[in-house]
Amino acid sequence: MIKSLIVAAYVIIMLILSIPYLLIIKLCKFLGLKKVYSTLLNSFLIFFCRSAFWLAGVKVEVEGLENLLDRNMIFVGNHQSMVDIPVMLGYIPGIKGFIAKKETKKLPIINWWMEEINCVFLDRHNIRQGMKDMAKAKGLLEEGKSLVIYPEGTRSKSDQMGEFKKGSLKIGVQAGVPIVPVAISGSYKIFEEERKIKKGKVKVKIGEPIFIERLSEEEKKDISQLAYERVKGLLEKIQKP
Repeated sequence: MIKSLIVAAYVIIMLILSIPYLLIIKLCKFLGLKKVYSTLLNSFLIFFCRSAFWLAGVKVEVEGLENLLDRNMIFVGNHQSMVDIPVMLGYIPGIKGFIAKKETKKLPIINWWMEEINCVFLDRHNIRQGMKDMAKAKGLLEEGKSLVIYPEGTRSKSDQMGEFKKGSLKIGVQAGVPIVPVAISGSYKIFEEERKIKKGKVKVKIGEPIFIERLSEEEKKDISQLAYERVKGLLEKIQKP
């Protein structure tokens, strides 16, 4: 419990201290200093996430970085825990937004950073608004932005992986953006298992990209199932003792 309080205090203090830094980042964006903007934004996310994990006694191991492309991508993975998000931000290079539930937009300061990395706040209870949100996500992909999607729709809070929702990756097919499968194992043990932070190890495995233009029409229709099989295969590999 003490460790949880220490990490929580650190995160809160860092978020407060990050406000002037965020303003500088926004200024760089406004002035068109793209390289400086990307460097500052990436540097903060990496430092913040990795330092929080270090303080918590969490070690993150990543395999498959060579599968990342020098362009925008859709990262598709299993979702065991809230810990998955800082893992993706801190250990997989590049600025990437998330398809997040709209409730996260109410989180103070965090929501500012989420907007800065191009997160899309999805309304899962209003079909019409949800379609608009996904259209926005498609637009971001077409602009060259990268996104992270968790097609299970919720955290599993275990080592099990749920089915991927059909249609969740339709925007990837429409935008023609490569889909990169990512499996994360052990993150639920860090927080979700007992609702307190515990030290441990999180394993991440990045698979080979799925190039939309190389798929048949049938495969494009079943893209969620194809991605599910890729992620599940990666997960089984890193869960082996």
